[in-house]
Amino acid sequence: MPDNIQSKKTLQRKDRRERHKTKGKTRNYLYLAICLIIAILITLSLFLPSITSTSNQPNQGGTNRASYKSGVGISQTLMESAKHKDGIEIDYNTVPASSGDHWSVWVKCGFYNEEQKEENTVHNLEHGNIVLYHNLSQASKIQELREVTNDLNNSKDWLIVSPLESLPTEKISMVAWGVIQTFDTIDKSGIEKFFETYKGNIFSEETRSVGRGLPCTGTPTSMSK
Repeated sequence: MPDNIQSKKTLQRKDRRERHKTKGKTRNYLYLAICLIIAILITLSLFLPSITSTSNQPNQGGTNRASYKSGVGISQTLMESAKHKDGIEIDYNTVPASSGDHWSVWVKCGFYNEEQKEENTVHNLEHGNIVLYHNLSQASKIQELREVTNDLNNSKDWLIVSPLESLPTEKISMVAWGVIQTFDTIDKSGIEKFFETYKGNIFSEETRSVGRGLPCTGTPTSMSK
């Protein structure tokens, strides 16, 4: 066979081998790209739902207020600790209690005829709930207070109303985490202003960590801390 023909065939075989190698590399790159895309999609499917559920979870009318508003209540000195101490009576630094250690079970929103333990309701305050305490003696006044609080927007999500014997007689106190306002009468506009200002606040470390207040709806649960 002439040398030029042999050389031509050799070049053709070499060219075919090179094309085959190129196709092989292309298939490998394509395969790796597909695997990478699949891995990314799997990762997103695992983590995206939890991210969106936290960021898009409705705040049920909460304000997400992060600071005290001058003229609405009086800012209180926060107690140094806010831990769970079940079964222990806590010595609070304000009357009513406005911060501090508390029990692990919080109180469901509502209007209560029996006094709720402050060790429970302080947990509600930590969640951005509002607690309204009263020491009213007349049934007619208690009914009036019930009607006023029932008319508040989202009261079923953010408000606990409870008698409190340690309050002076006929006084009413509204409390958010680190804020107290006391009323001598059933001041409808004042009660509404305090509630609308602070419901769903993010004053505590816990609410700031999740970026929103935690409504007192559903079944109260024990939360570890």
